[in-house]
Amino acid sequence: MRPKRHIVLWAGSEDRAGILKFALETQINVRVQIVQNQAEFRECAKNTPAIDLVMLLAGEAGPTTTDARLARKLVPFEPVVAIGSNCQGFVPWTTDTVLQDAVPMAELMDRCRTWLTKKRGPRKGMLRAVAPSELVASVA
Repeated sequence: MRPKRHIVLWAGSEDRAGILKFALETQINVRVQIVQNQAEFRECAKNTPAIDLVMLLAGEAGPTTTDARLARKLVPFEPVVAIGSNCQGFVPWTTDTVLQDAVPMAELMDRCRTWLTKKRGPRKGMLRAVAPSELVASVA
């Protein structure tokens, strides 16, 4: 059985993140942890074996651009997504995607599934070694 994916929701209040946490856990079947400040996020990044997605729920008391930089620094290879109406200050190198508050829940769930999909296959620049028998068969 595959291990569950792990999403960290960084929000200013537990109320706003609770609805999204419930939707993610029931519809996508992922583990969701809510953090509210930098200290909680550092502890979560240290104790969690693999964080697959960081979602910043920006609002009045939500995360700021310095928080987005910290998330990018501690989890460098995973997507960082900012959601909120006042995310215009988030520069492109701190977050991968910026979404407005008015995104429908179904669309957000589809995007989360896309973000959580790991890419498989050979890395760019690697050539496949072809057996000599395959070369002969393709020429004939």
